[in-house]
Amino acid sequence: YRRAATLGVIENKLLCNAVLKSLGVPVADTIYGAFASDALGPWPKYDRNEYIKAIARHIRAAPRAGFVVKSLTDAGSENILVVRKPTDSVRADLIRTADGAC
Repeated sequence: YRRAATLGVIENKLLCNAVLKSLGVPVADTIYGAFASDALGPWPKYDRNEYIKAIARHIRAAPRAGFVVKSLTDAGSENILVVRKPTDSVRADLIRTADGAC
């Protein structure tokens, strides 16, 4: 299935997000999205400091809103962190997740 270009775009969550938005389909907000090695479409190259700032902004703006951190480079979906009640105490786990993913 990974040989077809269309399925490859749809399989990638960030690229799928961009396609769906361009078609006017509602999608969940992305707090931070980036690619590990190069920018692609509207998504920049991963920047650790920008990731940390984005998470901190989200926690300040919506302190009761949970979120999910998922590495797009982890095709096995093993590197997932579910934050039910974001606080500054989870910041170290979020940074560890990002550092291990990229």
